[in-house]
Amino acid sequence: MTPDMVVEANSRRFVYRAIIEIKESLPALPKNWDAVRVQLEKYKAAACGWDNTAPDVSHDVMLVTGMRHAKKIVAWARKDRNSSGIGKWLIVIGIAVTKHRGKEEMEIAKVYGKISHPKINSELSSERNCRILLNDIVTKLDRMKFYDSYPPVEYTMSILWDHVFSKFIHGKKLKKFKDDKKVLVTISMTQILDTMAAFAPRTNPGCIRQSWIKEAMSMFVDMRIVSHEGDGPFTVTYRKRRTPTTDWIANRVANL
Repeated sequence: MTPDMVVEANSRRFVYRAIIEIKESLPALPKNWDAVRVQLEKYKAAACGWDNTAPDVSHDVMLVTGMRHAKKIVAWARKDRNSSGIGKWLIVIGIAVTKHRGKEEMEIAKVYGKISHPKINSELSSERNCRILLNDIVTKLDRMKFYDSYPPVEYTMSILWDHVFSKFIHGKKLKKFKDDKKVLVTISMTQILDTMAAFAPRTNPGCIRQSWIKEAMSMFVDMRIVSHEGDGPFTVTYRKRRTPTTDWIANRVANL
């Protein structure tokens, strides 16, 4: 199964688990939502894979969508509240972008069902809802540039060029770099990985694999921008780019 989000929080007093599906859009008519129903029923039946799996610990299943779709889903769930229907256990979360005091916010509210964690259930109730400044979300997402999925090599190279190599320019080299001159940057694989960890999810800092970095650095070697011997450090011939980094790298890689 491939849900969009899994929540698992264990403490001495309370164990909370949830599987969350996020739908940007749905078929226009509820009669065409059978695939969604099957998917949610699979999530409800997910008994294994949890930490310290215990048969007596249940989990919530949530469907998250825009507020306009959420209202349709609520009506659909209410019609399906028999003993075997998803209306008995489904939780529907609606999201809307609103303006409050001149700032754009994301409003998150539970519009159907009961969350088994009392505090979360209260915080997301439609009477209280939860408001998050969109600018805060964008700032946090901007820091996260990788997750546990293999990225195109050109993307990794762009991140290295724009956000990693420049952090290792110091002293006289920094003045030379600001004067738009080439500088040599010496950097080890360990230093690259440690720096790149800042661009991974906070909950999964080790998701960036060394093999991704090796592939990107090898491509820079082929471009004759990086030199490297054996297990030694990398030497990068570094300078400011006048054109967007992604365009420059994509063109150079395509020509190799």
